[in-house]
Amino acid sequence: LKLRGLNRIKITGKAKLLADYGIGIFEGFFTFDDCNNCTIEGLTFENAFVGANSLNIGMELEAVDSLVISDCSFYNFRYCILGRQTANNIRVSSNYFNANPSGLTGCILNGSRNIIDGNVFHEYKDTACGMTGGAKDGIISNNVVSTNTLSDNDGYTSLGIIVDENAESVIVSGNVCNGQYVEGDSQRLGANSLIKIGNNNTPN
Repeated sequence: LKLRGLNRIKITGKAKLLADYGIGIFEGFFTFDDCNNCTIEGLTFENAFVGANSLNIGMELEAVDSLVISDCSFYNFRYCILGRQTANNIRVSSNYFNANPSGLTGCILNGSRNIIDGNVFHEYKDTACGMTGGAKDGIISNNVVSTNTLSDNDGYTSLGIIVDENAESVIVSGNVCNGQYVEGDSQRLGANSLIKIGNNNTPN
């Protein structure tokens, strides 16, 4: 579903949006393009595909300014939320993220003046949340990041919060990170790095 050219629109309710994205599909289930001053509130986004890592995005933000995503739930996407470099003034607040069983990442934003705050990132294989690429003047605060039970047999290193080495003026404060890292013969459990400054090779 691609939403283009929206201005001052609020989408709210208790709807459950169910996708079935398999291998080889790397696009947004919900894509915002050239949208301004919009709010998404109270929706559930779930990918029903179970199997190898699914190449999909729950909510993709392109050429967006001033968007609020709050009180939503995201399940089983490679990127539950992916904001491109053209997505600015985004606030992702008070949402629930769970990438289990086939997804990877909670929320990654690449633009300027974005905020990720007050969310719960429960299970993920790759990264809970972060700001990468050309991110500038961002805030990552008061989130709960925890992963204890999601096994990782696919070569991914579980990270809590990442700030790209090329990002500028990103504040990380007040977050709670919980996840003991245990490596066994067949799986890795928990977060390998709770906060990382570096390159995560996330799409811009």
